[in-house]
Amino acid sequence: MRKKIFLILGILCSSLLKAEVEKPLYFSNDMVYIDDSSAEERTGIYTLNIKGSPVNYTYELIKENGNYYFPVISFFQSIGMKNYSKNGDVIKYYLGNDLKEGIINPAKLGKGNYILEGEDIYISETAFENAFAERIDINPNMLSVNIIPSFTTPEDIKFLLKATENKLKEESNMPVLNYTNERELIDLGNLRVNLQGSVINGKENSKKNDWNGFLEYSSPFLYGNLLTDYDLKEHKFGDTKLRYSDIYDGNYDLEMGLYGPDKEKGLSFKKDKGYYEDGKNYVITEKVPLGSRVELLFGGIPIDIAYEENGEVTFHNNLLKSGRTYNLKIYSPDGTIEEKEIKITEDYNLQNKGQFGYDIDIRENKDAKKYASDLNVYYGATRNLTLGFGYQQNPEMVEDKYLMSKDLKGQVIYSNFLFNNSYSYTLRYEGEKSIDQNKEFEKKYSHSVLLDTNIKNLNVKVEQKNNGEYYKEKNEQYLELKYDFTDNITLNYDYEKINLYDDTSETDYSYGIQTDKSWNSLLVSLEANNNRKNEKEYGLDLYYTGFKYMIAKLSNKIDSKGEYEATLKLMNKAWSDTLEYSFETSYSTSKKSVYTLDFKVKLDNWFEIGTYLEKNGENKGYMGIDKVIDLANPLERIENIDSARLKIKTFIDANNNNKFDKDEKPTGNIEVTLGERTITTDEHGNGTFYGLPSNAEYDLEVNSLRPTLNGEKTKVKVRGTGSGTIKAFIPIKPQVELNGYINLDLKGLNENQKIDIYNNLLITVTNKEAKYEKTFYADSDGNFYLTDIYPGQYTVKIIYEGTDYKLKDIDKIVDLVYGDNSGQNDVTFDMEE
Repeated sequence: MRKKIFLILGILCSSLLKAEVEKPLYFSNDMVYIDDSSAEERTGIYTLNIKGSPVNYTYELIKENGNYYFPVISFFQSIGMKNYSKNGDVIKYYLGNDLKEGIINPAKLGKGNYILEGEDIYISETAFENAFAERIDINPNMLSVNIIPSFTTPEDIKFLLKATENKLKEESNMPVLNYTNERELIDLGNLRVNLQGSVINGKENSKKNDWNGFLEYSSPFLYGNLLTDYDLKEHKFGDTKLRYSDIYDGNYDLEMGLYGPDKEKGLSFKKDKGYYEDGKNYVITEKVPLGSRVELLFGGIPIDIAYEENGEVTFHNNLLKSGRTYNLKIYSPDGTIEEKEIKITEDYNLQNKGQFGYDIDIRENKDAKKYASDLNVYYGATRNLTLGFGYQQNPEMVEDKYLMSKDLKGQVIYSNFLFNNSYSYTLRYEGEKSIDQNKEFEKKYSHSVLLDTNIKNLNVKVEQKNNGEYYKEKNEQYLELKYDFTDNITLNYDYEKINLYDDTSETDYSYGIQTDKSWNSLLVSLEANNNRKNEKEYGLDLYYTGFKYMIAKLSNKIDSKGEYEATLKLMNKAWSDTLEYSFETSYSTSKKSVYTLDFKVKLDNWFEIGTYLEKNGENKGYMGIDKVIDLANPLERIENIDSARLKIKTFIDANNNNKFDKDEKPTGNIEVTLGERTITTDEHGNGTFYGLPSNAEYDLEVNSLRPTLNGEKTKVKVRGTGSGTIKAFIPIKPQVELNGYINLDLKGLNENQKIDIYNNLLITVTNKEAKYEKTFYADSDGNFYLTDIYPGQYTVKIIYEGTDYKLKDIDKIVDLVYGDNSGQNDVTFDMEE
């Protein structure tokens, strides 16, 4: 009734304001009608319905010459849309989830397709439907218009966001099971066999046949991962390493091994940051699955490609600068693609309060018959202050014999902010002193002070270093200035002055500009530098990724002497099991034009043919095999020597604790999906995936083929850390029923009174562990049922909401079980006064 009153008032007010409505009004039980016997009116007030639901009871349409015109801004306001703007007579708007841009420009609509009236723009029904609707239904008798939008309305977006929010909330409440390689004393691993025969045409038209081959082996050993290789032609072992990954809070790697041609013993224990500093340049290095191909992306554009060597990729590139973020796109041989983010920052080994950090390297020097060591420990005394301690020893040749130089090191690092966190600064003091008794090292000491500060877009780094007479440098002074003029333009200035013990000094400075800018698929990097000797150098690099299957890089460099170098490199960016190629050509004013072409085809992941061409050099054609074998099951196809096998065990989690207890039974016929591969567990609940690459985390999708069992109530994640076996126990949740009966054993109640009480009993069932809660009312006979529930301990609360009786609330804990004792899920609740 209230809606009818508002509708009548709206029509009357509109009529009075416009002073145009001449049709007499009359009323029925449902709607207000206008007498059609009078002349046709130009404007009409309609009820605007979106997909059948009213959103505006006073939506005004204009009718001229039998055509309807719809107001655009009023339509936007009716549906709660705010992504529009009006500039003069032009309306610009954005529709739906993808914010598709549209423009209503009367000048382009044509005469007769629009009406300008008031602050709104009325457009013809055809134009309106083309822009906003799948269908429009106008009912002039009922004064209503129904629109089916052709875009997602704000109300729909809110509903979808709410549904997504609820789903994410539900998923966030799910328990997560993480599985990785079990550390084993010894286990069978993976063997890679590579054999290659070749025909080589030499520079002097000589032809020779050659071959090479090697074996690589990776397996669990001594609770770590063993990696080694053997050259079949030279009969020599390469580096042999025993690696323990993700230890010490999952942040550190421990590696022991025999390295180099002399098989020198070595040990390292450090955190992998993904990059290291090489002088003033940065080098990105990352562990990846063996056989991987990796793209280095800056600003979303690939700027380099590298192929795995010894389980790592390394990138040297002039675009690698401090304060920038890069992405590695890792293409594993099994077809999976993973992205890793690398942020290059100078952290000076700062630690959190109470945290220890380590950087340890030990390496044998067989010539000196001694060990070189560099041991560093850092401790966070406060959140701003870190103390560092170190010991370093190196064998040094002095007068045709090796002496061991031993040094103690210390660091104090303090970092903080000034002026409401506007400016950051870091102070570092470093000291180093020889503790060796040999007189050759008695004056070996040094200490330095460094200040690194950021003042808005300006970075200032100042360092003063003083050395003992062991070094030829008496003291050193360094100044680095870097100013980010814009996000894409950086100015830099470097100054250094070194005073020597022979009373001479060396001074140098350099300055330059670097800028980079991207347009769609093109990245341009320009660099110009000059120094004290007026040695100017200019560089221009172009990266283009608009080609479908390759990346093009054109590098140009010229100096003040007129020396010019240019290199064009084409790199295959589409990972394929059958084709991989690269091409490079270069030119230099001091060298002849040189190009190489390396083309390779790999068939069925084991047979390989290819060719290598070099102008004025050797030409080579080759073929061979490159096959990885899982020694635990040689017939299974795997692509990566550093991959694990994943053994699945699905079981009925009868007590809902996500653990495979002794009294619980395996269950089969469960589909488990990893990437694009799906297996179905057997009757014993077993299934196996082969060839799971390392250093990447994967989610398992679990689907029970039996409706009474649910495998989607727990998230399961797996991560390989080398070859060997991952054992994942996947809980399958059995659905049980709670059959409740509320007993009203009260004197003097007839059946109707009992029914009235039952109808006013509010029941709430909760489980804190599973974050489950459901509220409902009992049936009129006192029974209630829950069928979408899983084993566990639940709290049942029953509250009488009526006023005719005084009944005590029920608060009872019940244990719901699956299996032979499921009869105890039938529970009686006694309601008392």
